[in-house]
Amino acid sequence: MNKYELVKDDKIYIRGIELFRIKSLIKFSTIEKEELGGYIEKENNLDQNENAWVFGDAKVSGDAWVSGNAKVFGDAEVFGNAKVFGDAEVSGDAEVTKSNDLIVIGPIGSRNDKITLTFSNGKVSIGCFYGTLDQLEQAATEKNRQDYLDILPGLRSILKRRLM
Repeated sequence: MNKYELVKDDKIYIRGIELFRIKSLIKFSTIEKEELGGYIEKENNLDQNENAWVFGDAKVSGDAWVSGNAKVFGDAEVFGNAKVFGDAEVSGDAEVTKSNDLIVIGPIGSRNDKITLTFSNGKVSIGCFYGTLDQLEQAATEKNRQDYLDILPGLRSILKRRLM
């Protein structure tokens, strides 16, 4: 049984491509039956199994694929040949265009958070935080989150090597 359907009369156009809003057909994970999601171009963009979901105004198109327990939300766009899977979370204004455009690290800290670093824009998402590594350092310092501060040097190194 499919977990969602395309809402054919609720569509938008991005880069000349028609995307359709999704609507859940069953309750799964935190998604209620008949809950509206984000926009996808075709069913091949979002796995009908497991708990992957596209939320709100997020968009997935092209040969991009979202599966596993992955979440795409905010104004994020996943397109091209990108693959978002596992427990990855793509959010904010992130644009993921290829499968090696992000890295997910976790669990971290007492809440078992996962940090997603998107290479194309150098931004990081963790919990409700979305911003640059410098902004994460400032927020973690203010909130005394040593677990986040401990991983920052590694994230900076990964991003630096990736952008070389």
